[in-house]
Amino acid sequence: RAIYEILIKEGYITREVSIHSLFRYLKNNNLKATEISRKEKKKYEQENPNDCWQSDTSSGPYIVIEGRKVKTYLIQIIDDTSRLIVGHKFFFEDNGINMQKVLNEAIKKYGIPKKLYVDNGKPYKNEQLSIITARLGIQLIHAKPYSPTGKGKIERSFRTIKDGWMHCVNWNEFKSLEDVERSYNEFLYTKYINKIHSETKETPNNRFHKNENIKRKTNEEIEEAFMHTRKSKVYNNSTIKINNETYEVPYKYVGKTIEVRYYVNDSEKMWVYENNERKEEVKKPNVKENSKVVRKENIDYSKMINKEKEAEDI
Repeated sequence: RAIYEILIKEGYITREVSIHSLFRYLKNNNLKATEISRKEKKKYEQENPNDCWQSDTSSGPYIVIEGRKVKTYLIQIIDDTSRLIVGHKFFFEDNGINMQKVLNEAIKKYGIPKKLYVDNGKPYKNEQLSIITARLGIQLIHAKPYSPTGKGKIERSFRTIKDGWMHCVNWNEFKSLEDVERSYNEFLYTKYINKIHSETKETPNNRFHKNENIKRKTNEEIEEAFMHTRKSKVYNNSTIKINNETYEVPYKYVGKTIEVRYYVNDSEKMWVYENNERKEEVKKPNVKENSKVVRKENIDYSKMINKEKEAEDI
């Protein structure tokens, strides 16, 4: 119908040509999107656990919070080889920060993957995620638009979860995200990760832990890799703006553009970085204390010269 209206608007046909005639024309000439864009697809599987992780978001149960029905989102990460769900969590919002929280916990528990295969949505296609994966040496790969088959394993896991858990529980019993998590974890650890997979003929848990070459970092190194990065020009009053908040930096940076990094869960802890090295701490300005600071102005250079002369005579 949209094509029909466009053809009329652009003058290719008039309304004397019925929409049924257009349908017949499209059908007789096999003008279908599936026929035009069909490409060869082959089944694949990574060789070892942690060679590649897939991540995506699925709609979760609706729960009632203070009398209002609220939608939940499940952000999940699956290991391509073993089908083990290495990271998951329910949220009220599907955004980049929440996705990074799931990835952070997954890496701490299961190590660093070589590749991360994700969707093209905002939670997965943003500058911060690109920076984080680069710091950890992870190759970030985005699926081709309109090609859901590339994420077949994570999509299949969502279907299993919906059929085996989400459509089999009473959503009215959930009063918080913690209730949802508790119920989902019970399903996950009793009926999923320790159940023999129909294709691998092994449990996801056993298949994953066959890998002895898991790349790991300390929790401190991982937290630093996940720090958000912002570049900001320093105003004349030694302040910068980050996320609409004002912060104070040392005077030596006035007029310069500096790189600032901070923890997502604690934006109060913020530092200036130079060449990937932590330098100065960034703090919220204390305007009352700043009013008491004695600043060096109207310097009398004659006194400085006289002091230097006295020192020479001595």
